[in-house]
Amino acid sequence: MNELSIKEFITGLTEEKANIVLKTFTPVVEELTVLGSKLSQIEALEDGLDKSAQAKRFRLDFGKQLTKADKLRKVLKEDSLREGRAIQSVYNYIIEATAKTKKTALDIELYYTRIEEERKESLRRAREAELIKYEIDGSSVELGNMSEEVWLSYIIGVKDTYEKRKVREKEDALKAAKQIEVDNLHYARKDSILSLWRYLPIELQNTHLGMLGVKEWKDILRDLKIKEEEDKKVQEEIRKENIRLEEENRVAAEKIKLLKLKAEIDMDNKVGEEINLTPTLTSNTKPLSNSDKDKLYNLVEYIRDIWSKLKRQDAKNVLSEVMYNISHYTSRL
Repeated sequence: MNELSIKEFITGLTEEKANIVLKTFTPVVEELTVLGSKLSQIEALEDGLDKSAQAKRFRLDFGKQLTKADKLRKVLKEDSLREGRAIQSVYNYIIEATAKTKKTALDIELYYTRIEEERKESLRRAREAELIKYEIDGSSVELGNMSEEVWLSYIIGVKDTYEKRKVREKEDALKAAKQIEVDNLHYARKDSILSLWRYLPIELQNTHLGMLGVKEWKDILRDLKIKEEEDKKVQEEIRKENIRLEEENRVAAEKIKLLKLKAEIDMDNKVGEEINLTPTLTSNTKPLSNSDKDKLYNLVEYIRDIWSKLKRQDAKNVLSEVMYNISHYTSRL
């Protein structure tokens, strides 16, 4: 076994404590070194009981030194632990004994700082409350750290911006309400003249009627009424003209019908004269004289004159039937 050396492993200690450790373990290390040198001699012996006995003796002696080293370790460690506890106890005492003094000094040190922080916090809350009046969230602004001069400038700007915004909002609201009012007036006016819409000029049909003034709108209504009355007059004239034309056409048609009938009667008379045949209604009917026939024809003309002056169509229809019957039967007698 090589010679043992422990000095290089004693690190991190003061020189005094390192010497204590070295002095404590040196006897054991030296004894182990001596014993270790005998191991090679035992290894060189011939195998046998004597070699085994010496090896056992070596192991026991060597083990005793290792046990001694362990005991020394425990002693030194226990001393270190007691020293550590003593050191900790002294430290704890020092901390406890000086805690009040330290706190008092800290309170004195931080007194102004605390007062200043409380002042700033009070300012922050008050200034945030002021900003809320103007719908501003001041939580992200360093309000407590602002100087009074900076704060006054800031709040004046906020107030000015707020008031201008409110003015704009009010103006926008009034404009929107006015626009709704104008739109409603437009639709109301348009609905009121739907029956007259065809008389409204194209340029006015594409105009926002709610934008027109009261007088202008009244003038438009007056013009529309005038155009409507003029149109009614024209339509009435057209209607009357249509009735007149219709009546003329009907009268002409009646005249043509009577002329045809008269022609037929004349033809029947001519034929009757030629074949000496006089129409009869019954066996007792006597032929009419020419003067009687003329009277009946005159009666037809008289009825026609009355017919032309009648206005009711049903009355005219009755006289038309009378004229037809008189003419028809006269032609047969």
